Amino acid sequence: MNRTIGEITSNKNNLGKDVTINGWANTVRLLGKIGFIELRDISGKIQVVIKDQKVLEALKGVTDESCLSFTGELKQKADDKTKFEVIARDVKVHSIAKEMPFTNKNIKEINPTEETIQKYRYLYLRTEEAQNNIVTRSKTTKVIRDFLYENGFNEIETPYLGKSTPEGARDYLVPSELIMESSMHYHKAHNYINRFLWLLE
Repeated sequence: MNRTIGEITSNKNNLGKDVTINGWANTVRLLGKIGFIELRDISGKIQVVIKDQKVLEALKGVTDESCLSFTGELKQKADDKTKFEVIARDVKVHSIAKEMPFTNKNIKEINPTEETIQKYRYLYLRTEEAQNNIVTRSKTTKVIRDFLYENGFNEIETPYLGKSTPEGARDYLVPSELIMESSMHYHKAHNYINRFLWLLE
């Protein structure tokens, strides 16, 4: 597949061909007749080299964290054959970022408070730190699930066992324990019919 920067650069068949990459501008350097933008997505970063004057004109006003798509030739960098760059011949500016309380590039330097991170969580989730945490959590959960499946366990998602009734009726499973939200009720009930059970919440 050629969906992310990582997938595009890992496919040797793409070298020398036109590719389209999408992401956030990690750094922007527009130097008159030439420009360099480091584009970032969840899989990594790549340098985009802009020599085409029409593309440079379209990028006027673009800032860090702006959302962009570039189309151009994928090449190995001259000074480092293990890295790649795209020579842009076309660009689509999806959005230009306004001034932000922090960016992926300066978050460690600014060291925002937890309150600021929570307030601007939609920005924090763009950062490499947050995205690395998401990927690590996903991979860890997969390892746990694979182990349990291989040992004969079944995963139970509580919404499959019951759901809220409409019109404001009270939810409960056991009349003496009116705490429908607790998955432990499902856990106890299911233990009677299936010994091998786990719940991931």
